[in-house]
Amino acid sequence: MPMVGKLTLCPRKVKRSWRCGNTKKEVGNNNERTMANVWEDKMASDMPPRPRSGHTIVTHEGLGVAIMFGGLGDDSEAIDSDPVLNDIWMLLIQEDKWIKVQASGTYPQPVFGHTAELVDYDPNNLSMIVFGGQSIGGLLAYDTYVLTNILHNPTWHKVVDRSDLSLARWGHTMVSMYEPPNEISPLTGKLIDNDEGNLQLIVFGGMADTYESLQDVLVFSLNEMAWSKLDTSKSPKRPIGRRRHIAAFDESTNRMWMFGGRSEWNVFHSDIWYLDIPTRTWVEIKPQGPSPMPRTGHCGALHNDCLYVFGGFELRVFHTGSNTGDAATCDWDYVLHNDLSRFNTITHTWEDVNPHTPSVVRNEAHSSDTTSEMEIGGLGRNSKPSGSHSHSTSDQEVQVPHSCNNKGHVCPGVSTLCCVPRQRSMAACFLHGNRLYIYGGRDKSQAFHCSFAVPLAPPTGSHPSLVQHLAQYIVDNNISYEDIGLPTSVRSYLDSLFSSPADPIKPLKKLT
Repeated sequence: MPMVGKLTLCPRKVKRSWRCGNTKKEVGNNNERTMANVWEDKMASDMPPRPRSGHTIVTHEGLGVAIMFGGLGDDSEAIDSDPVLNDIWMLLIQEDKWIKVQASGTYPQPVFGHTAELVDYDPNNLSMIVFGGQSIGGLLAYDTYVLTNILHNPTWHKVVDRSDLSLARWGHTMVSMYEPPNEISPLTGKLIDNDEGNLQLIVFGGMADTYESLQDVLVFSLNEMAWSKLDTSKSPKRPIGRRRHIAAFDESTNRMWMFGGRSEWNVFHSDIWYLDIPTRTWVEIKPQGPSPMPRTGHCGALHNDCLYVFGGFELRVFHTGSNTGDAATCDWDYVLHNDLSRFNTITHTWEDVNPHTPSVVRNEAHSSDTTSEMEIGGLGRNSKPSGSHSHSTSDQEVQVPHSCNNKGHVCPGVSTLCCVPRQRSMAACFLHGNRLYIYGGRDKSQAFHCSFAVPLAPPTGSHPSLVQHLAQYIVDNNISYEDIGLPTSVRSYLDSLFSSPADPIKPLKKLT
């Protein structure tokens, strides 16, 4: 098996995929003939990959391709026999066409609930890293693999881990942070002394093989090909350990945003945090307005300062005995979602992206003899407590809104036309241009292989304010505002953008 020693991986040959959205077209203009915040059916015209959930998809904005790996398949009515996958597929995004990729080397074991990131954007050596996940029989993976030269000669390489860290986990998140050459790393404080820079992969949480929900932060350095642990213990408060949450990295602020997830058996979260990388400090945000319902198994992405959140599920418990703390004497429902919300990381407000599209809660009831659990696919890790029983409720049909496009398709086992995503968990989201794509996922009974996209309009009230124009003028002209008599609120806003009032040469973001 090829082992990764000193692979030549160049993380910044092409513009970063998570900086997509750089199209010059306005969302919803007459040339595009699209409507912002309205779902588009993107079902592949030819044979798509088999239905799955818990898979990963990474994208290359410049090439217009998306790479999918692994997941939990759905070839049988008995969920316990669903296969775990390790296949590779490439999507030609503009054509809605899937191509199966055959690689050499020794494949990673089949996994779902793993993470993946592109680590080399050069089309001549397009490369992807895969870490962790849950495999056959409920076993957890701890290996790290790199798939190199995806477009021309795809080859798997296994990274030799020499750390003494406990890496085995699934349901974690991983984001990438690029460090430019000849600059000081915000993570280590050291100079990036090479011509290509470095890529740091930051992992948070997940579930360990002890069934513990983790709250540690791990870092993988592409230059060193090594794992380390990031110490966040000086944070006044840290998020509780969790799994199947989402995370996204904002390169303009060096912050990793995190939302939702699940802890223990029936603790579901709707809190939102960010990890400030330079200070290694967690900060909890108290958002304005109502937050989405608590959930896990959702997917999301960061676009134009907004964290988008789609789908997921929660477990609602109805205690029937006198001992309300006893999980074995309760009824329970799985409640699936198909709503789309966004959190504005500047104003700290939540917004329902498409209030005109009905988001019907579907109560998914288990029969009393069902031993599987949606979140983990029934692979030896049933989290249903012994002696508990399911709450019997009826399924509701998915409502088809008038605001969707008129293409649509019929999902297997569903008699109604699907032109918006059905309620689902463990789908994959990715960005391309100004669109958010949703692929796959599962409900209580089956996995999906359908795909949808939604053009993203700017958030409500996102037009630049007078203060933002002032900040932009400072950016463009490198003006010190140290001695200017500014109102406290304006001064605080400018301080949040620049490195210092006297020398604002390194703004955190350009506001236009």
